[in-house]
Amino acid sequence: MKSSVSDKICRVIMGMAFALPALFAYSMQRVLAEFPGFVENVYSLALFRWISLPVAYIVSVFPLSLTEISLYLAFPAFVLLVVMIIRGIRRSEKKSETILKYLHRTAWTASVLYLVFMLLLGFNYSRMPMADSLGIEVKPRESEELEEVCYLLLDRVNYLRENIYEEDGVMVIPEGVSKALKTGYKGYEAISDIYPVLKGPSVRAKGVIASHYWSFTGITGMYFPFYVEANVNIDVPHYSIPNTIMHELAHLRGIAREDEAEFSAFLSGINHPDTYFKYSSYLNALIHCRNALYRADKEAFDELSAVISQKVKNDLSYGSVYWKQFEGPVEVVSTKVNDSYLKSNMQQDGVASYGRVVDLILGYYLSDRN
Repeated sequence: MKSSVSDKICRVIMGMAFALPALFAYSMQRVLAEFPGFVENVYSLALFRWISLPVAYIVSVFPLSLTEISLYLAFPAFVLLVVMIIRGIRRSEKKSETILKYLHRTAWTASVLYLVFMLLLGFNYSRMPMADSLGIEVKPRESEELEEVCYLLLDRVNYLRENIYEEDGVMVIPEGVSKALKTGYKGYEAISDIYPVLKGPSVRAKGVIASHYWSFTGITGMYFPFYVEANVNIDVPHYSIPNTIMHELAHLRGIAREDEAEFSAFLSGINHPDTYFKYSSYLNALIHCRNALYRADKEAFDELSAVISQKVKNDLSYGSVYWKQFEGPVEVVSTKVNDSYLKSNMQQDGVASYGRVVDLILGYYLSDRN
């Protein structure tokens, strides 16, 4: 009798083993968050790179987005799988056991995939804050300091925009988006000796063919960890594309938090040898800081807006018109999903975490002050 009971307990335990990879991954992410220095040095700067670099280089060989191709194949593959499962159940003499077998396999697959996700991205949410690793002081700032940095950024934006190629009064990348996708990594190469945490693979970002329809989600880029692949929306106004490339390439370097990926894009973009990357990154930083200035001091915001060059205003106006056409329920749902994803990975601000890049930009310009 005792043996029979023990056997049943063992079978139950073995039957629940599928949860172990996911449970381990979830628990370790929370535990490691208490030891950011260990995560930084052992995982992010070592283990993550050993795991991800070979995958990144192999995937980069293919010019098309494997993420997008997989998405197209997912539906027919899912239908085929369901048909095969149904046929298997119908042919089985022990239908209940067969159903449980398929459910068990599905659970194992999901659990293992979650662990892989953590290894290729999730554990990086527990690493040291970038401000600490780069020696940037992040603290509450006066609105006057924010205003000062806004003008510093605007000076660069206005200056760079004068020598930017345009069509119909709007910035256009003259050599095409394709070259920008291939050469984005050069911005990181330019600063990797100064900021070793930003070292990473010299690989291309991938443009998404169905980018126009992707815009309905309000998303301009996505890092797909299973392929270590940076995907970029190439339908959006050109002034934002180079900065998006740099943002997604930051994730390939183990920069998981969105505010830090934005700041990484800023640092690498303004140091990129290409003027269009410099302009895109300075302009994106100005947009973030200008929005913060609007909330802090409306009068100062109006004064700043008055000295934005007409060419820059044309770019921003074009961007507003572009995104207006995609507003709707798809964008709302997409934002909620993204918000939930970020919060599940310990970014408690959710999508609002993107706005924290302003603190990093201010710290970058003002940290040397007493």
